Amino acid sequence: MERVVRKSAAEVVADQLREAIVFGDLEMGATLSEAAIAETLGTSRTPVREAFRALAQEGLVVLRPYSGASVFMLSPGEVRDLLEFRAVLELAALQKAFATGAQGLRATLAPLVAGMSEAVERADIRQYMTLDSQFHRAIVAASGNDHLADAHARISPKVAAIRNLINRAPSRLGNSMAGHQAILNGIAAGDLEGTAAILKQHLHNLTEVVIACLAGAPTLESEPAT
Repeated sequence: MERVVRKSAAEVVADQLREAIVFGDLEMGATLSEAAIAETLGTSRTPVREAFRALAQEGLVVLRPYSGASVFMLSPGEVRDLLEFRAVLELAALQKAFATGAQGLRATLAPLVAGMSEAVERADIRQYMTLDSQFHRAIVAASGNDHLADAHARISPKVAAIRNLINRAPSRLGNSMAGHQAILNGIAAGDLEGTAAILKQHLHNLTEVVIACLAGAPTLESEPAT
């Protein structure tokens, strides 16, 4: 039997706000009204205020004296730095995962890719994004390096929110899906060099498309996103 863990009101509010930010329901830079959120969620303002503080520590919310709270916002340069750091972490994790045996990682990723394929068929963007995040976390977890995993976990919510700038269109899911399938195929083949090259390009494409979106430039539907 597992012990029942009851969350505080502040933790529940933080979970709901985090999900709204990660999935793009609350857009980057959006002003957060303590009173409005409390009314919407049927709670007092105290747990909302505590949730703001918790999410500020995660970097998802910005608190400014006398100005209230808002969803985080990054400049194109900051986005590039963040996504390049993510790539460094995932490529290092992939190398360590191969060193300890890639077939265990293949077994973990295969059902995620299958689920992503089903989500593409249903045009279920939210489910696809959830599995996408799990896919990349699994690569890092397979490294067996807690420091890599901790660093990746700290940036993952921001990365997911940034990713939603471009991944709302169902037409993009097929391209992203192809990238994940190629990574899985490379791992199954035991090809570290080839898989690393695919993963690097996969993540680079996301960076370039996001930067283009932030700059207001049109992007090609053929460019993968992850």
